[in-house]
Amino acid sequence: GLPTPFAKLNYSLGGGLRKGEVYVIGANQGAGKTSLALQFAMEALRKGHGVLIFSMEMGWREAFQRMAGIEAHVDLLTFREAQRRKRESRDDRVRLSRATGEIAGRKLLVSTKSAINPKYIISETTRLAKRSPVDLVICDHMQLMSADHRTRNEYEKFTAISRAVKQTAVEVNVPLLLVSQTSRANARERRTELDVSDLRGSGAIEEDAAGVFLLFEDHADAQAALSEADGRRYTKGPVKSFLKVAKSRYGEQGRCLALEHYKGQTRFESAGTEDSDADQ
Repeated sequence: GLPTPFAKLNYSLGGGLRKGEVYVIGANQGAGKTSLALQFAMEALRKGHGVLIFSMEMGWREAFQRMAGIEAHVDLLTFREAQRRKRESRDDRVRLSRATGEIAGRKLLVSTKSAINPKYIISETTRLAKRSPVDLVICDHMQLMSADHRTRNEYEKFTAISRAVKQTAVEVNVPLLLVSQTSRANARERRTELDVSDLRGSGAIEEDAAGVFLLFEDHADAQAALSEADGRRYTKGPVKSFLKVAKSRYGEQGRCLALEHYKGQTRFESAGTEDSDADQ
């Protein structure tokens, strides 16, 4: 299968992302799900694979810059502010320049059309694959997609999208990574750990996806980070997070991978310890 950014996740999936299957990254707003999806893209690009991103929130320039920041390990916000003051770090500038050149030379395609539907994904992927190989498709995010036909309510909409996305992955014969928001239920119930039922349209997604990854912060560490230096560690990182393998059709599920979220650099790293259970 196609490798993910984390060796333990590859193991839990039975070898990585498989062709013709749908995988879902779910998280609350602001948890870093788009950043994590871009890391999946970067890992595939490093291995020489072609990646097509359907970005319904970011323009291609922002997506490209964020990927360069991830690759260079540079805080783009801090760098831009220092650049405005003509005080940017030479090392940061060199690393960003190098990362930008490397990404430009890889097989990356970004589509920024808004409100796409599964039929558009099929047609665009087929068209673009004639220009450059496509080995991974990423859609960010599900809640901004439209169904191929009119639906009466949100449940019908997400069910229709989930079914059609699965058919899309089969038809284009590549892994399809779908970014999804969660409902507000866990926030209202003051739960930290996410479940598949927290995903909007969870019933269809759970059935159709080969893998579901739920991203959430370690509540205790997040609270500690907020109290340090006026919350600087919370805004810049690292903040402990967990990636829960809530479903894995071909491997093991239930494992929580311990990660560190470097928010300023919009990237995640393995915490460097054994996978542990998330706080309840």
